[in-house]
Amino acid sequence: MGYHASKVELSYEFTRAIPTDNPKYKVYQEFRSKFGEDGNLMVIALQSPDFFKPHLFNDYSRLVKEIKKLPSIEEVLSIPGAVDLYKDTVEERLLARTIFPAVVADQVTLDSAVRQFERLPFYKGVLYNPDTHTYLMGVRINKQVMVTRQRNAVVGSILEACRQFEHKHGVAFHYSGLPLIRTNIYASIVARAVELVHACAEALDLIDAYRPPTEPLVPWTPRAGVAAWATEAPRGMLFPR
Repeated sequence: MGYHASKVELSYEFTRAIPTDNPKYKVYQEFRSKFGEDGNLMVIALQSPDFFKPHLFNDYSRLVKEIKKLPSIEEVLSIPGAVDLYKDTVEERLLARTIFPAVVADQVTLDSAVRQFERLPFYKGVLYNPDTHTYLMGVRINKQVMVTRQRNAVVGSILEACRQFEHKHGVAFHYSGLPLIRTNIYASIVARAVELVHACAEALDLIDAYRPPTEPLVPWTPRAGVAAWATEAPRGMLFPR
């Protein structure tokens, strides 16, 4: 059994668990047709009233750049990378330019950029919520990687970079998105598989070592009765009789 268990392989495809005629599933498919596939998008949120302070904002910008450099990361949508559109009167076309400098020198410079950023309504409610001081980062991971075991390393690298930022500034990130959910699910499956193999090996050892006693430890007399026991199952406790 242990030999065959060592040959077990996981499928990293995201299986469909909801019937295709389910109303919620249809709404989800309509959303995907309008806004695109969301299975490779990881969202990272930070809530802090000090976000627009130079020491924190500069480190946050470095974190964004660090995540961008990780293998299989296609794009990072964040406040430090926010752009504004302006009209090129010579070429008569719209051009984009970044709002925030690569490194903020002082609070005055940062405040000026923040005012320009907050004048753009399409970022509000998407990248930030001024009422709760919440700021979002969207990380898009390569779709092909998301159906392989490599996604575990990619998501792990993102989380490790964020943990270092958390430790330095004493803040906490909040994570969401299918890349994180799917990675945690399959990591849990691997852990359970290892536990199962270990439990089976222990059970076989107990069976092999068992020797029936020559007589019962407690004297007893056979008689009619009712047996009952408890079994733990995914849907809850079972009490057969």
